[in-house]
Amino acid sequence: MDQHRKRAHGFRPKPMVRNAVLTVGVFLFGLCGCRHYQRPKYDVGEQILLMVPFRDLSVAHGHGFGESSRGKKLIESLRSWADKNGTPVYAPTRDADRVVRALTDWPSNEVSPKDWERLLKGVEVDLVLLGEILEFRLKDPQSVNFYMGTVAAQFWLIRASSGQEVYRSTEIRLTYPKGTEMEPPMTDFGAKPEDIEKGLIRVLGDRIGKDLYGETTTWWDN
Repeated sequence: MDQHRKRAHGFRPKPMVRNAVLTVGVFLFGLCGCRHYQRPKYDVGEQILLMVPFRDLSVAHGHGFGESSRGKKLIESLRSWADKNGTPVYAPTRDADRVVRALTDWPSNEVSPKDWERLLKGVEVDLVLLGEILEFRLKDPQSVNFYMGTVAAQFWLIRASSGQEVYRSTEIRLTYPKGTEMEPPMTDFGAKPEDIEKGLIRVLGDRIGKDLYGETTTWWDN
């Protein structure tokens, strides 16, 4: 009779064991990450994107698309962020290079919808990303003995099927370092301008990536 009751009711852990299991469960729940999704300004999603190196209007010469080394580095930075944080789909490299070469030699600053139709003929692409670096300073003149760079830029998207602009950002203005406890300004002594340039390109690439693909952030409660 006692054995039958044990089989019918199953095994019941002792109170001490139950309390230990409950304590571990509460602890693990407390370590659970909370996630927040920041929606993109324009949701590229899984659309095929062709990225053109930004024009750099902050320099004296070489204002064309594909002519700026900073513009090329910015696209590399953007791709790096997107690959780590999203599921981007890019136009084939050969096609993208052909379009960029054509834009580099373009006789004017304007590309009409009919021009885009010719440029993108035979290219598997949904959207074309274009942009301009409007300002690029490695040092704030008001920050004495400190390096704090500033970059300003704008970008827009062209719908490949129509050649029409579908989105244009407002001016993006960022600094590096941010001048916070986590990122204090760099002193003149020992500071390298190239580090400021790399930092500005990185934060701008990150920002454009978030504007196009959104961002999921996780924080931990313990």
